[in-house]
Amino acid sequence: MQVRIAGLVPESFVDGSGIRFAIFMQGCLRRCEGCHNPNTHKLTDGNVIDTEELLRRIETRRKILSGITLTGGEPLLQFDAALELARGAKSLGLNVWLYTGYRYEELTPAADALLNHVDVLVDGEFILAKRDLELPFRGSSNRGGKQESVTRQSDSFRYKRLGQSMADGSRRGTCDETFRRIEKGNR
Repeated sequence: MQVRIAGLVPESFVDGSGIRFAIFMQGCLRRCEGCHNPNTHKLTDGNVIDTEELLRRIETRRKILSGITLTGGEPLLQFDAALELARGAKSLGLNVWLYTGYRYEELTPAADALLNHVDVLVDGEFILAKRDLELPFRGSSNRGGKQESVTRQSDSFRYKRLGQSMADGSRRGTCDETFRRIEKGNR
């Protein structure tokens, strides 16, 4: 399956806890003011790559990785590809973080197919007025809500929602730094 990406960071320390294979998926319709990834907005930009190729790259690094991060852009705009990548990562024993501009409450039960493979969901659009660089992995205080286990009525979906108390000492940085590394070829 093909996926359009803005970039990859095969060993990221800033896109979730631990060492992560970060996949910046191309395309976002929200265009949040102050977005740190505006180059991911246009649906037709970026590069097309096969999800199987991405999973092969992930597998070669799996011994050092904590997991993968699906970010963007808006990963839910390429739902089938995001689902395939999340399933593949889980089959390799890796955890999955998903960043989305949608709030969990906005997602339909159809999203459960993907969310069943997600360990940490960072939900909600970036709001510049709520920007807070002291919050690990979130950018603005409205994102992620409380850290808690959430279960849908079906009782089949559980994930951690990233919250204010998540300060595990992991190294942090900004996605601007990540994209500078990509541009320099230091993936």
